[in-house]
Amino acid sequence: MMLATKGTLADLSRPGFLIDTKYDGWRAVAKRSGNHVTLTSRQGNDISAYAPEVCEALLELPMDGFVLDCELVTYDPNGIAQLPLMQMPIGRSLVAFDALALERDGEHLDLRPAPLASRKRLLAMLVDTYSPLITCSQWVEQDGPAFFNDIVANAGEGVIAKDAAASYTSGRSCAWRKWKPHYS
Repeated sequence: MMLATKGTLADLSRPGFLIDTKYDGWRAVAKRSGNHVTLTSRQGNDISAYAPEVCEALLELPMDGFVLDCELVTYDPNGIAQLPLMQMPIGRSLVAFDALALERDGEHLDLRPAPLASRKRLLAMLVDTYSPLITCSQWVEQDGPAFFNDIVANAGEGVIAKDAAASYTSGRSCAWRKWKPHYS
């Protein structure tokens, strides 16, 4: 799993970086193989039982298999993902922010070497129209400071500046730089 390092405010205006929303939930990898879906936590635990409705919604996506990097979230009445709400047994959804692999008709495609911007475009085509429980993260390719200020004004957790040309690697990477309001 790719992990962010602590960034700086300057990262929000860095050329070649896109700015992704940071959600307050459980980081997960969603993996589908045929008619079986598994959600795995950052620690490697199977958390599928915590979100059976999300697992069923993932089966609606038009692929035989996939691996998605995502966040399992529960939104408050204002539409803000709130980690404490994850303790409640209902209302979970999944926000996907990266596509690592796709499989269709027996053809497997490892997307990790591809640039992030390309992976995000594929992800949007895969996810956006199939279930309200599965969405893509909100991100911008420019105006990072304005996007960050909007996130903060709406009580969001923060943002992650991501190198749009970067491949997906495991572990901490300077290609992903998180920035939260309390870092200022």
